[in-house]
Amino acid sequence: MYKYLFSIFLFTNSFVFLHGQSRIDSFITVLSKEKVDTVKVKLMNQLSKMNILIGQYDEGIRFGNEGLKFSEKKLNESSGLSLREKKIYSICRGESYQAIGMAYMDKGSCKMAKESFLKALKIAKENNDEAGEARTYNNLGSNEFENGNYAQAIKFHLSSLKIKEKLGNSIGVASSLNNMANVYVVMRKLKEARSNYQEALAIYLKEGHKIGVGNAYNNIGLVFDDLKQYDSALYFLDLAYKIRIEIDDKKGVAGCLGNIGSIYFSQKKYAKSINSFKNALKIKEKIGDMSGVSSECINIASAYYDMGNKSEAKIFADRGLALAKQVNSIDELKSSYSALFKIYAGAKDFEKAFEFQSLYIKAKDSMMNENNSRMITEVSTKYETEKKETQNKLLKIKNDLSGKTIQQQRTTTYFIAAALVLASLLALFIFRGLKQQRAANKIISVQKKEVEHQKQLVEEHQKEIVDSIHYAKRIQSALLANKELFNSHVPNNFIFFQPKDIVSGDFYWATEHNNKFYLAICDSTGHGVPGAFMSLLNMGFLSEAIKEKNIEKPNEIFNFVRNRLESTISNEGQKDGMDGILICLDKNANSLTYAAANNEPILISNGQIIELPKDKMPVGKGEKALSFTLHTIDGKSGDTLFLYTDGYADQFGGPKGKKYKYKKLNEMLLSICKEDMSKQKLLLEEDFFSWKGNLEQVDDVCIIGIKI
Repeated sequence: MYKYLFSIFLFTNSFVFLHGQSRIDSFITVLSKEKVDTVKVKLMNQLSKMNILIGQYDEGIRFGNEGLKFSEKKLNESSGLSLREKKIYSICRGESYQAIGMAYMDKGSCKMAKESFLKALKIAKENNDEAGEARTYNNLGSNEFENGNYAQAIKFHLSSLKIKEKLGNSIGVASSLNNMANVYVVMRKLKEARSNYQEALAIYLKEGHKIGVGNAYNNIGLVFDDLKQYDSALYFLDLAYKIRIEIDDKKGVAGCLGNIGSIYFSQKKYAKSINSFKNALKIKEKIGDMSGVSSECINIASAYYDMGNKSEAKIFADRGLALAKQVNSIDELKSSYSALFKIYAGAKDFEKAFEFQSLYIKAKDSMMNENNSRMITEVSTKYETEKKETQNKLLKIKNDLSGKTIQQQRTTTYFIAAALVLASLLALFIFRGLKQQRAANKIISVQKKEVEHQKQLVEEHQKEIVDSIHYAKRIQSALLANKELFNSHVPNNFIFFQPKDIVSGDFYWATEHNNKFYLAICDSTGHGVPGAFMSLLNMGFLSEAIKEKNIEKPNEIFNFVRNRLESTISNEGQKDGMDGILICLDKNANSLTYAAANNEPILISNGQIIELPKDKMPVGKGEKALSFTLHTIDGKSGDTLFLYTDGYADQFGGPKGKKYKYKKLNEMLLSICKEDMSKQKLLLEEDFFSWKGNLEQVDDVCIIGIKI
């Protein structure tokens, strides 16, 4: 009667829900004025996904096809394109197929959705785009689940999960946990399902991902419903409903209403159940979700039947069946046939009841029959091919034998006699050789088992190490700046954070204390696991200085952290620590102060690049141990402040494989500073990966932009 909600990858930020059509209109305006073709096609794909998120599926398909045609047109003109541009258009072509597939899946057209997703997967593999592969496998899994093909759904979701764990994509991992839990529900492993949902919810809450939070609340509620703990189920579904209202997720709101109606149905509160189902039905009609409309019609029919209103039950059951046939949804066909069987049996029309019971059984078996039929066809084809090959070989042997003469047979007899004599002699040597070989094989077998055992131990240790690093990634991510806290103090911002490895030495950290907001962007010694441990230590010392020691000035905070580092880890001569910038926004004094260790903030004002002062020494043991300097930023409204570490500027790439360098980076920041912050981040990402190309990333990258 109800459905668990899958986490679907659309590459689209949750702010689309918060602004709905107005945000889409503003993007259309940007698209009409955009001159850069690579940005233009990305905007088309973005508009496709934004329309899908608010239930405008036909518009989503239209913009997706526009993006697809634009990319293909540019690729056909490949003689005038650079390798970078060719790759961008190829990836955008795949994203167009992703969006089109999503729209078809939400409309209930699973077959057309799968065709688009498979095309997107092929393009992602051609471009070595692992993140794109993970997204596509995820969407393929969700589509197969919607189509009732659970074994294939598991296969796709596992493929997605493995890639996302490898990439350290926390939101993606949460999505896969959610989707795998949905499969556990179908398998009736409700304890495992609830555990997976709760783990996904924890990640979504930490990341401030409201779409995922809504999905997790919804699904946890449905697990409680399956366990017949209805009060808990309604509590979590109400949380999901409120979040989806807040973010204007029409399809999600309809899903919550349908699920709440299902619980009232289980409690035999049929009037409340029908009211919830009808409210869900209105929304699904409005957004064009025909599969969903069919489902709600069947739900309403079931509630009316149990209330004793057989005539209304039949009206809605007939409508549900007609729509199920229209969208060719096996699940909805099964539900429709079951409801109509019940209605006609209750009316003692046993002929009709038998007809719909037969159709129900046929629909129930059709998915298995279709798969079995495919397998039988493959096996039969293979058998017939092998049979024909065998017959041809036998015929050839027969023809060869029939052509032999009697003389050849006599000659053969002489040869056989001679061969028997030789065979007797050879048998003696062979027996001796076999005896020696058996002894050698026994030794080799023991050695092989030992090698395999050692290999297994190494693989197990390696897996334990990788699992530990992924767990460390979760801890480090939890300590990074909270997005809601960051946005509440500096609402107009972006963060481009690209670690070199699973965990990083770079970090961005924020806190609020005594009506002051602190933001740090730092580069700890090293990267990977050593750098991550240093970053955790540095974040801990920053928090200690502000929260426990009540130190307020950024320069004095850096002095404190340096002393703690030297007394803790630098007493044996190591020069461990960090370079970084710490800013303080004092709301009472309306001032912005900072301290800078080896990294300088960049202020863009009146079209000019201003490199703000810094102290040329690290926070840690160095050649100098002077007190850090307190600086004030005299910016005005409309200026842009950029804070960054050295990873972007130090990246090798370009046509000659050289460093990017700071001058080029500052000029890039100047060229994009007038764009909105989300587009600035998009342009920086595109520029970085284009410059890097196929070369290895040399260091962690972190850039923060703030509009004053």
